[in-house]
Amino acid sequence: SEISSLYEKEGKSLPTVFEGKVAKIFRILGYDVEELGQGKGNNPDGVAVAEEDNHIIIYDAKAREEGYDIGTDDRKFKDYIETQQNKHKGKNNIFFLIICSEYVGNKAIIKEKVKDILMTTRAKDIIVLEASLLLYLLELKLRYPSDVTPYLLQRFFIGKTGIISKEQIDEELRPR
Repeated sequence: SEISSLYEKEGKSLPTVFEGKVAKIFRILGYDVEELGQGKGNNPDGVAVAEEDNHIIIYDAKAREEGYDIGTDDRKFKDYIETQQNKHKGKNNIFFLIICSEYVGNKAIIKEKVKDILMTTRAKDIIVLEASLLLYLLELKLRYPSDVTPYLLQRFFIGKTGIISKEQIDEELRPR
């Protein structure tokens, strides 16, 4: 794509740039972010830690032009969660977020695949968040700083396994 070739001219890959931007957004949302991505072994792209709110968000950013489908990534995600939950033992709530431009897979299949991960790890929820909605959360944070905090995001993410919609964000997170 046009964007990919622009980054390649600068010696950067689109996935690496995307991961960096996701990390920046989580920092603005109030998290301490540990970037683990590209070339650092069997790791997710990063972990967003909310020290005072007792939770972490393990995230994997998927920069794919044709959209993203979970495929066989569920096994890899399970490993990521197990590694990070051992590293962040004191955190009660662990969320795993897949951030992609668009989820193109079967929505029923993703729910089935993540059930196994939820049963065998301490992850509370496994969530697909399209990049446009991560930007929307950023926009809400900039508009209403005290209404979009790690504490309130944690409350929002609980019970949201699957694909999050803009309507859910507006209904539960956006100030009236």
